[in-house]
Amino acid sequence: MNIEDYISSGVIEAYVLGVASPEEMHQIELMASEHHEVAMAISACREQLEQYATLYSQAPPDDMKEQIWSALQQKELPATISNQNKHTDAYPISDTNKPGRVVSMYHLYRAVAVVLLITSMVFNLLLLMKDRASKQELAGLKAEQEKMNLLLSPAVKSIPLAGVGAHSANTVMLFWNTQNKEVYLSLKDLPTPPIGKQYQLWAIVDGKPINAGVYALNSHALIQKMKVIDRAQMFAITLEKQGGSDQPTLTEMYVAGKV
Repeated sequence: MNIEDYISSGVIEAYVLGVASPEEMHQIELMASEHHEVAMAISACREQLEQYATLYSQAPPDDMKEQIWSALQQKELPATISNQNKHTDAYPISDTNKPGRVVSMYHLYRAVAVVLLITSMVFNLLLLMKDRASKQELAGLKAEQEKMNLLLSPAVKSIPLAGVGAHSANTVMLFWNTQNKEVYLSLKDLPTPPIGKQYQLWAIVDGKPINAGVYALNSHALIQKMKVIDRAQMFAITLEKQGGSDQPTLTEMYVAGKV
């Protein structure tokens, strides 16, 4: 998993909210010390939470407060006036006037206030996470729509890559913009690569293979942009070690197609 996928996986939010496990907390702190992008993402998430809490803070539902205060008011406070002090009934003294009782009630009210504050914070943080997830999903949909619009351009040439040898049942569609030379690829019809392996695209130029990029692992995109290729007579895809190879492994060729 690359740094961008790690940041967008939700671990940053869990760390900032304090809901990550001790192991996850340690891993995130280690990643932040090694990768500046992770440290910046943590700072940005904290700032965003503070801004959101300031702009969109909402109080807990009124009925929640009423239930808590009602429970407090209905709590029976025992009277402890001794028989020796019965002659002072004309001037009754409540237990709440005793220092210990005042301190006890103070701590009780303070605890209730803390509960209400935490409830409000959790409520707002949940709204923030839901809003952020919706924005990320919308951004992803917009990005896919932009890619699809690019492929509808008259300058884009669709090149089917047919299965080779034992992979004859597989077919991949490649899109090549003949004007800006951008290449787009969809591998949804290829099997998931084994652990430690990755699909790599090759452009065949004058009989020589040119690295056209590796297909990102765990990509949820329908279409992925590859390297810019100025000219080519053929395209092919091989299964290589993760990160790609300098030369294609011909025995691991899955699909190929002429331009």
